Amino acid sequence: MTLIRGRGGRVPVPTDSEFREAIDLDREIVACSAKRFGPLIALKVAFHNGDTSTVSVSTAGGFHLLRALKAIVPDGPTVGAAALSGDEIQEGHMSG
Repeated sequence: MTLIRGRGGRVPVPTDSEFREAIDLDREIVACSAKRFGPLIALKVAFHNGDTSTVSVSTAGGFHLLRALKAIVPDGPTVGAAALSGDEIQEGHMSG
């Protein structure tokens, strides 16, 4: 996976080769968890291959993510998650 430093513009749309690389690495997101830390959210995603990755999400970043997912999966289920405690959620199950 190649990381590219942003230059202030819009995020480039994934290329066919980037998509194929994600498939080859079995990096399909199968579950996630999150915890609020003040104004930021720590979001951990679990991939089908067993790896996990954690990112920091601002409120604006969270809105962008939700809007993008809603636009690309318009008929998806109503958003809901199982609350574990006041600031923590988990959704889905990691691959075994």
